[in-house]
Amino acid sequence: SFIPLTIDAVMAFAYAIRNLQMNNCNGSGLCSVILSTGDSQSRNYVSGELLKPYLFNATFPSLSGGNFSFDKNGDPSIVSYTVRNLQIQNGSFRYVSVGTW
Repeated sequence: SFIPLTIDAVMAFAYAIRNLQMNNCNGSGLCSVILSTGDSQSRNYVSGELLKPYLFNATFPSLSGGNFSFDKNGDPSIVSYTVRNLQIQNGSFRYVSVGTW
C-alpha cells in the first residue's frame, strides 16, 4: 500500500515547517522572516529555498517502519517498492510480485 509512503511525505513537510518556524520565529506562529509575498498576488508563502534544508534534515518515526530521513542525494532512506506484474491466472487477473527495489 502507498498510504504509509504518502503519510511519510506529508510528515516530512510538517516536521520541516515546524523546525523552520521554531528556529526563526521563536515558536510563535509564522513570522515575516520565513514568509515571502508573491509577485502576482498578495498571498504569503514559505520560500522553497528556505524550507529545503529543513525538509532534507527532517527525521521522525515512519509508518513504513524505522526512522524516516533523507540520504545525501535527497532520496528517502527507508523506502522500498514492490514491483508487480499483472498476469492472467485461471482466467482471472492477479498482481504477482516479481521483485523489490
